[in-house]
Amino acid sequence: MGHVTSYPPGPRGLEVTGFFGSGGFQTTLDFLREQARRHGPIVSFRLLGRRMYVLDDPALVREVLVMQQHRFARATGAALLREIVGTSLITAEEPLHRTRRRMLQPAFHRARIRAYAGVMAEEARAAADAVVAGAAFDAGAAMTRLTLAVTGRTLFGEDVGESAAAMSASLARAMRTISRLGPLVEVLPPWLGELRRRLPLPSNREFARARRELHAIVAAAVLRRAVAGTASRGDLLGLVLDARAHDGTGFDDAAVADELATLLLAGHETTATALTWAWYALARAPRAEAALHAELDAVLGGRDPEFEDVARLPYADAVFSETLRLYPPASAFGRRVLEACELGGYAIAAGAGVVISPYVIHRNPRYFPEPDRFEPERFLGDGPPEFAYLPFGGGARRCIGDAFARMEGVLALATLARRFRFEREDPAPIGIASATLRPERPIVVRARVRAPSFVSRRTG
Repeated sequence: MGHVTSYPPGPRGLEVTGFFGSGGFQTTLDFLREQARRHGPIVSFRLLGRRMYVLDDPALVREVLVMQQHRFARATGAALLREIVGTSLITAEEPLHRTRRRMLQPAFHRARIRAYAGVMAEEARAAADAVVAGAAFDAGAAMTRLTLAVTGRTLFGEDVGESAAAMSASLARAMRTISRLGPLVEVLPPWLGELRRRLPLPSNREFARARRELHAIVAAAVLRRAVAGTASRGDLLGLVLDARAHDGTGFDDAAVADELATLLLAGHETTATALTWAWYALARAPRAEAALHAELDAVLGGRDPEFEDVARLPYADAVFSETLRLYPPASAFGRRVLEACELGGYAIAAGAGVVISPYVIHRNPRYFPEPDRFEPERFLGDGPPEFAYLPFGGGARRCIGDAFARMEGVLALATLARRFRFEREDPAPIGIASATLRPERPIVVRARVRAPSFVSRRTG
């Protein structure tokens, strides 16, 4: 293991240039990846005077997220996100995080996820029906419409419609702002960070606008449910309101709104982005695309998938898993060191910053040979070591909705790929625009109706 400074003695501007760069968030990820490959599993450098550590080893990641988690706190990215969605499961510190997770966990039990599968399958069929054969369309926009429809119905028991689509666009702008501000704010002293929140900056106005739009949707849904009665209808809103009625922990209207706003954001953004990249990756990997189509033809036999089919579609699941490896929803996240500790044999001082980047770890050739290659077969066997693959985080803060996202992703992939092939309009590579790995420009594809192999066998 090496403990190095990323650059030889000289102006710190080199570090600033490398970390922030001029090419957007992709530059930051490339910088982190380069340092990890050049210097080893733990890399240290100074950023605007603050000591930062980048971890690229599953054992070290486990130390931070599990074994020594009490020595670390969420970094500034969570604070910036809190300015949009408030204090919720993904932004709260302990012990509030633990309390909220216990309240929400029943909504994500396996039996409940299975109940959501019908909505997922139905909306995937609607999305496939809306595809015009031979026409070009924006895959990201189409997948966002699909996942918003699923999230709206499973969260609120209704279609949140155009208002949610407008909110999604506003949130996308806010998340790009977080991607730009996050690394800078991370190294600011606390008093300067507080001053930033008080100033009439464009970023603050963007956050406030996104929060208003997000909470307006949630407030309207809660009001409609209050008029109709709060009994659970099997959706997340009913479960949250029922939990509030019985838990006695002071889960007030503002807290309900924050949690539901977070679930609305996280529930559609993660899967929409992953599905968008899946079509991009499959269009560039004909062999993997053919293997996916062969499995769908053999298992489904010309019909759309349902819940029971998910376990019978290992290659479709592997396609989704491999997409999440290359384009993990949380591309990088940080921890602030609360008390001095040891990592990899090195003393880490309180106040330092730790960066864990699934994007970087997922592209480590030690665990993933030819890491830039799209190869779903990696996930057909035992899979990678624990914490070498963490698209949904790990430890106590692992994403509560990971099973939800995986089922939705596989059902959507299977439903659309059963009917169509998607060809890229522009073969040029596409980079990453934000921390949630949205593409830097639209991924435009053209739908081609497939001639399934099972049809050819029957008629040939």
